[in-house]
Amino acid sequence: MNAIAIKEYRYRPNYLYAAIAVAMFLLMALFMFSVAVDNDSGLIIDSLIELSPSGATSFYEIVALGALGGAIAGCYVVYLSLTGRRVITLSPTELAYPSSAYAREISTIPLSSVVRVSLRKVSWRKYFHVQHRLGEVRLSRLLFESEAAFDDFQASFSDYLSRAR
Repeated sequence: MNAIAIKEYRYRPNYLYAAIAVAMFLLMALFMFSVAVDNDSGLIIDSLIELSPSGATSFYEIVALGALGGAIAGCYVVYLSLTGRRVITLSPTELAYPSSAYAREISTIPLSSVVRVSLRKVSWRKYFHVQHRLGEVRLSRLLFESEAAFDDFQASFSDYLSRAR
């Protein structure tokens, strides 16, 4: 009898994209803090909202804090992408995947419960969409290690699905 292998695919955020986002948020935070420190004038937003110099300074500080929060969240994504073991496991009977790119919980779908499979493209992003009896799953191409890994996953999933039916 010919054994079918269990396949694993790395599925986590790309640390390089996250590091670039952290750098952008940090630059924005630094810029907005410097604007807040040097501010001596008011601010008019879209001819609707008029802020005094102290109100404008507060506004700039809030924007800077928001950017700093984005940088902190990005640091968490970098940490997740460099640590931990987040993989999609495909076996002849089930698909196991992380509940989200940032969660440690693993969800499983028996291949016998799969109703429909499709490849969706939103803008420049690709998603592998699996509908099953209890819901649906959308796996992003961006979280796979490479385009080749994503393509191999699609082909293997289709092969395993046809054998499970």
